[in-house]
Amino acid sequence: MTEMDQTGIRFSEIYPSFEQKSSIYSLPGPVRALPEYQELLAMGKKIIVPTLKQMQRDMTGTLWLTVLLTEISGENPGREHFEKVPNTEFMRFSPDKVIQAWIDWGKKQGLISERSQED
Repeated sequence: MTEMDQTGIRFSEIYPSFEQKSSIYSLPGPVRALPEYQELLAMGKKIIVPTLKQMQRDMTGTLWLTVLLTEISGENPGREHFEKVPNTEFMRFSPDKVIQAWIDWGKKQGLISERSQED
């Protein structure tokens, strides 16, 4: 079994708990403090492909994975979909567009293919 296979398996073990725990938060601070987030983050760049594939398979519940990918990769292809809410410190965005921007980024980088279910 390759290291990539092992990483994918470990991701699939951690992700359900991460998805459940992170779903109650609207701000990234508490999400980043979750042990599951920290474990995924510690896996570094080798977690990028399994993360993108998860986003590609199921866009619901994966918004916090975009934060993880930004932290790991230093990239932020979804940033163009954020806009400041006037007279506040808050930003608004379309989660689907941000997630899709990451999927498109992964395809352009050659990390994932068009066929998510078969990968």
